[in-house]
Amino acid sequence: MSEAKKRKVHVPEFKAKVGLEALRGVKTINEIGQEYGVHPVQVVQWKKEIQEQAKTQGALHKQGANLFHALTLTFQGQPPQPRFA
Repeated sequence: MSEAKKRKVHVPEFKAKVGLEALRGVKTINEIGQEYGVHPVQVVQWKKEIQEQAKTQGALHKQGANLFHALTLTFQGQPPQPRFA
């Protein structure tokens, strides 16, 4: 029997990078997926996660929190804490 293919585990920074690129709207979802080697459906899911979290992170961002840091923590499943530059 052939060995089962292992699932890729993407680091939160990578998810945020891909999702933010999709939000920019410069390239199509398919182009982004090909460029980063992920399925277009995954790109859309990460984009939606960022959009949903942006609504709740807005208050933190207004307080001076780094948005990229907040998104990274979101993908790690941790509640973001304000981080001032």
